[in-house]
Amino acid sequence: MNPTTAESIYRRDNWTCQYCALDGRGSFTAWRSLSFDYLLPPGHARRDDPDFIVIACSHCNIMLAQHFKSVTARGETFASPKREALLKARRDFLTPRLDKLRAYWQRAKSSLTAGLVH
Repeated sequence: MNPTTAESIYRRDNWTCQYCALDGRGSFTAWRSLSFDYLLPPGHARRDDPDFIVIACSHCNIMLAQHFKSVTARGETFASPKREALLKARRDFLTPRLDKLRAYWQRAKSSLTAGLVH
């Protein structure tokens, strides 16, 4: 991907993960975490079309690695891709996983904090 295209994708998505809303403008560490997420599977004719590439943090991107497999397992295809529908499907796939992870973090944070108080 050329730098101009990459920059336009970052600008369009406001330097923000399109799934968890991590804002890459907030800190260097947050910005470093951002990467590209391809809404279409490998081999799809429009996979490299900037309309079908979004900004995602590395954690969301990793968690979405199984999305294409789950879609294929359900027999869905990408014959007539629509950007917003693809984003919604990926958000729907990711949201319950992020909710579980957030609940785990809250429990872990509480036990860590309780262990620090004497």
